[in-house]
Amino acid sequence: MTATFHETLHLAITHSGLSLESIQRRLMDRKIAVSLASLSYWRRGRTRPERRTSLAAVTALEEILALPSGSLRRLLGKAPQPPGQEWAMRSSSFEEKLEWKLATAELRAETNNALAVISVEIDVHLGPDRQQVRMVNRRLLMSLADGINRYVTRYAAEPGEELPVLGAVHGATTGEQLRDLSRQVNSAELCFDHPLPAGETLHLEWTWEFPLGLGTSSVSRTVLSGGARTLGYRLFFHPDAIPPRCHRTWRPALAVPEERVAELRVGPRGSTHYLLADASAGWHGVVWDWA
Repeated sequence: MTATFHETLHLAITHSGLSLESIQRRLMDRKIAVSLASLSYWRRGRTRPERRTSLAAVTALEEILALPSGSLRRLLGKAPQPPGQEWAMRSSSFEEKLEWKLATAELRAETNNALAVISVEIDVHLGPDRQQVRMVNRRLLMSLADGINRYVTRYAAEPGEELPVLGAVHGATTGEQLRDLSRQVNSAELCFDHPLPAGETLHLEWTWEFPLGLGTSSVSRTVLSGGARTLGYRLFFHPDAIPPRCHRTWRPALAVPEERVAELRVGPRGSTHYLLADASAGWHGVVWDWA
């Protein structure tokens, strides 16, 4: 019986002694961006590479893992289909279908790794009831590979916070949206008007709209998975609800406690901001006290 794609890939990785992180770095050396989640899914048979950039990664994997040319590509066949898709279609369980969709979203998010973040701008608006009303995100991106056609954005709700909904989008059209209520994460695809060639830049803007009447807000954060050349964070408090103290926060990893690194002065009109050059990967944000 012929081994499947994921079985052959798993054996080749095991025999090579390379970690997935090492394989990912070697792919990046060849200007091919693949997320660790995607490599893990391919290895376990959870999903299969289908897009042009993913198939290019398979060809590179043959070289990295010292396999005969075409040996992995042939196992994909002419019309590869993720095994999980058939399983999800057979299932009548909404939770199982949602789990597969989330896995698919993780796979599609690998395109984010092929987009360099040049600049990030975030505007947070709060109302007179001290609650966050909307969060406007602007990103200037540059494609690191040919054929990149989407960006995946996610919002992870703070404890006790209701998930926002995606509002206006500029520079792209809205694709698939997934709301994972158990994890309190909302994901959305922002689909470009055309596939980007390597080196082309694109400016995106999207807004998260928050439901009202759910209590006060005291924190706002964003995650930069690969850093950015510049990060601008602005907060606009209502003139009738200005906090007495406000701080910039920074957290390089989940294992490290969040730190209040600098106090921010809130002006009489209710606005404050900070600007970072060469912003590192990690959690950047602002916290404020109402008393």
